[in-house]
Amino acid sequence: MTVKNDTVSESENNSIHELELNYTIAQISSVLLKPLFSIYEIKDIILESAKRITGSEGGFISSVGEGGYQLFYRLMRLEKSSNFEKDGKWDYMMNSLSSTILSCFKGKYRAFYDNSPEIQNNQKEIKNILFSPAMMGNRVMGEITLINSREGYTEKDFETIKKLAELFAITIHRRISEEELIKSRRKYRDLVEKINDILYSVNENGIITYINPVVEVLSGYKPSELLGMNFIELVYREDVDFVKKQFEEISKGHGGNIEYRICTKAGEVKWISASNKPIFSSGRFIGVQGVMRDITERKKVEIMQSELTDVLKLMNKILRHDILNNLTIISGCIEVYNETKDKKLLSRAINSIKKSIELINNMKELESLLHSEDGFKMYSIREIIESVTLNYQVDCRIRGDCSVMVNGAFSSVIDNIVRNAITHGKSENIEIDIENKDNICEIRIADFGEGIPDEIKDKIFDEGFKFGEAGNSGLGLYIVKKLIDKYGGEITVEDNKPRGTVFILRLKTSGKSPDQHFVEFGCHN
Repeated sequence: MTVKNDTVSESENNSIHELELNYTIAQISSVLLKPLFSIYEIKDIILESAKRITGSEGGFISSVGEGGYQLFYRLMRLEKSSNFEKDGKWDYMMNSLSSTILSCFKGKYRAFYDNSPEIQNNQKEIKNILFSPAMMGNRVMGEITLINSREGYTEKDFETIKKLAELFAITIHRRISEEELIKSRRKYRDLVEKINDILYSVNENGIITYINPVVEVLSGYKPSELLGMNFIELVYREDVDFVKKQFEEISKGHGGNIEYRICTKAGEVKWISASNKPIFSSGRFIGVQGVMRDITERKKVEIMQSELTDVLKLMNKILRHDILNNLTIISGCIEVYNETKDKKLLSRAINSIKKSIELINNMKELESLLHSEDGFKMYSIREIIESVTLNYQVDCRIRGDCSVMVNGAFSSVIDNIVRNAITHGKSENIEIDIENKDNICEIRIADFGEGIPDEIKDKIFDEGFKFGEAGNSGLGLYIVKKLIDKYGGEITVEDNKPRGTVFILRLKTSGKSPDQHFVEFGCHN
């Protein structure tokens, strides 16, 4: 505790004041380094320091707006009171010095008082008092009041307390600012977390640094699971190269909107639309902020409309071109036959009739594409295959079974593959293996016929592709591929050993219709 002593020179007293003040500032600075410092800890440090420096018996410190004693408010209400000189008790002191202390607020003069009142009700006798408001500009932030200095208050005491009051005002202002910032952030966070769109940010390497909770509705992932992950890990594998290229363009300052597919935690594929803004610091690319939303339903409608248009165009082509051509051939052959009686012309006409019948059957199957979203339920794959193979005179062995969410159109998938094996592959026996592999129903349809050359394996599912003497409309396998796509599955073809062809169908056994899983193959999980 600092003791005022006449034997100590004024310069020594000044040095002691400065040392004490610097020590206090160091203590306060240590507290201010804490993320959320306590204003009460700051008060204790300042008040104890003020009492120690001035040799005061007591005092108090308060900030405007808190509960308990608020000197400034009391002074404003009791400005005309004058009980201090008569009673001289502590609580009356606040009721009596209002005019004088308010003048101190306005910077007119300083508050130095001495009296020797009678002590009543165990209250302190006030011998002298020192007061300094804590101001931030013209705003009152609080005050420091000290009483009963042993040696009486000096000009130097007042200057020191004034500096402590200024420091106190700064800490109060900072605390208020921090609280307002926290409230603002909380308000912003609540707003961000309640909107339907997904807000996110990634750094320059694509690492997710922020994403709001709405992402769980879209992807199944909690934000905590995604933070620190590279966003490319969520991208549907067929879209990875496209998204990487777009990210590179964004890093060059070219923001914009892109649409691509992501994989959910459950392995589903969903379409998203992402609006991205590049972020730069001192001219250096440091990341991307963006907004994304689920556009799966919109994409489904767009794809269905596109497929519907394609199917209608194809049906129109079959009617106006292929069947019309066949009818022209039939009509011409019959007219010439009536004149020449050439039986080869009848064979040609009959062949054209068969092709027309096949085209009409293909049109029926094409029509099933238009309604491939209807009538879904869990079917036994073995039962469907058994019902189809009964229509063919061929040795067919079936092993295994699994249930898959499909509709009646799936029978045309099996029918086309079996018919191709018999008609085009000239196979006399077929082996079909059905197996559930990690929730994927794998159907292997193997024939022992002529096989499919490697150079055309990637073309056999194209519309209108024909091969060999028995090639007719070229629509059968095209329809098969379209239906498998609709079921959210995949189909591939490979050679059988020692000869023949194997068609491999893979369908999910999740019990979800295409409306639920959309397109699922191609997800990482």
